[in-house]
Amino acid sequence: MIFLSAQPDEVFFLWQLEVLLYNFKQVGIDPACIHILLGVDPRIGLKMEYKSLVARQDLAQFFIYPDNRENPKYVSGIRPHIIKQHFNKNPWLQQETLFYHDCDIIFRELPDMQEMEADNTWYVSDTKSYLDTKYILKHGTKVLDDMCSIVGIDKEQVIVNDENAGGAQYILKGTDYTFWNKVENDAEKLFTQLKDTKESYAIAYAQETGEEISAYAGIQAWCADMWAVLWNGLLSGNRVKISKELDFCWPINKIERWDECKIFHNAGIVGNQARKYFCKGSYEHKVPYFELFGYVDKTSCSTRYVEVMNNYIKSSKIVLKDTTILIPVRIDSPDRMNNLHTILRYIDTYFETNVIVLEIDDSPKVNREVIPPYVRYCFQYDERAIYYRTYYNNQLLNMCETPYAAIFDTDVVVPPNQLLWAVEYLRHMGMSLVYPFSGGCYFVDNNFSNLFRKQLDFGILNNYRDCFYETPVDGYGGVFVVNLDTFKRLGMENINLVGWGPEDQERYKRFKIAGEKIKRIEGPLYHLHHIRKENSNFHNNQLELSNRHEFLKVCNMSTAALQEYIHEMKSEGYQPPALRYI
Repeated sequence: MIFLSAQPDEVFFLWQLEVLLYNFKQVGIDPACIHILLGVDPRIGLKMEYKSLVARQDLAQFFIYPDNRENPKYVSGIRPHIIKQHFNKNPWLQQETLFYHDCDIIFRELPDMQEMEADNTWYVSDTKSYLDTKYILKHGTKVLDDMCSIVGIDKEQVIVNDENAGGAQYILKGTDYTFWNKVENDAEKLFTQLKDTKESYAIAYAQETGEEISAYAGIQAWCADMWAVLWNGLLSGNRVKISKELDFCWPINKIERWDECKIFHNAGIVGNQARKYFCKGSYEHKVPYFELFGYVDKTSCSTRYVEVMNNYIKSSKIVLKDTTILIPVRIDSPDRMNNLHTILRYIDTYFETNVIVLEIDDSPKVNREVIPPYVRYCFQYDERAIYYRTYYNNQLLNMCETPYAAIFDTDVVVPPNQLLWAVEYLRHMGMSLVYPFSGGCYFVDNNFSNLFRKQLDFGILNNYRDCFYETPVDGYGGVFVVNLDTFKRLGMENINLVGWGPEDQERYKRFKIAGEKIKRIEGPLYHLHHIRKENSNFHNNQLELSNRHEFLKVCNMSTAALQEYIHEMKSEGYQPPALRYI
């Protein structure tokens, strides 16, 4: 049996697929039998956010197909559109039994498929309440007549099958390119008809029933492909039967229903229900992994989906072995020490990667016994009061042996998926410099910083971020991810900027002048609380003037002038003029 789902390559479906595949692994489905079809814009190809998932052939078989539809009105029509391409490319699938499903399901346990695979009957979940002719006729007899006419099926054949008018989850046999092509065309026509003629249906309904036109609610046109699959199955001569094994529960069902069904379908939450149940619609453009879900009704099935999602997060580290996280630090307060320990725990919790910590001070303050074994710790003696960040960042960059580097301030964190996507843009999209946050920085107060240090729960920060001060302009500091070869070619950090200053803005400007590709990832940057001391401001007036002058000088350079300047700074024996002001 092939487990088949089809969807566009949008973030909304990405996280659902990740949870789905985690669940499929838990219930023991062979990855070779899982076909994940992704529809992509043929002009741009697979979206970057999907690259890591598609590379995981240990989870499923992934297939990429272009969305070649012209001006479609029915969004879900992409499903049969890419399924027909899959059958065209893999005609052997006609001989296979398919478990056709959406990506918003999970299994409590696998249904007993053995008997359902043994015959030629199609088996479906019970969706009579919103697919059978009784439901359709509530919206007027003309609606059913028009729908049957579009598909080319006799109305009586549909009515006779009412007790088995199912969908959502299907066990299908003997389908082919021709079948799915007709499903695609019929679904588009059904949806268009039901949406575009709603007013005329309302008038006919009022004449038929004597009710006010305003009482007409309209049929659920989004079910168009479900009717198209079901009715074309009947039209093809297949027997279709609802199976108790395919019963499913909804998020709003009481939790007892979870134990009565083997399938959970994470759909149907609308309006104010989102205050009580997990609502997938709230996460169309972001992942829900780092949120607080204490509001979810613990007596509902919705809480089971949240549990599976949380278990996935805890069990799935992000692999960034081609990246090194570089952390320069000077321990000038207990807060700074706590933040270093926090960021190292954050990395250990969410990532498989490389880490180098460079402590710069007159004596070591970091207790090496509490540094995790995967971290390379180095100490550099420097008795100067000033924290020469650009110079020591370059030392870290020279220690780096991976193609990509992420330089973190000791006090900042970003939701893990944002760092992954930043690296993906370096890997696959030709970017040279990526900021794994939108631009603003949230300054977390001491109390919430302490909560995060204890729990490493981004849900706390995300849920309460409106309570934190956010910088009003786009920032370039805190963390950035870079192609190391490109950065070395551009001179790495500008050592003419000594101490606190505009080094983050200068770096961005230098990449811009050089014509390199730069990208921002949507999402927050959180700055944990620490006491601010002398290295949180300009060291003295002379250095302030020197650093500002250096920044403006670089900003006004042409590409050619910048290259000459970089060559000068990289020359042997070069001494930054600003050092005389220390």
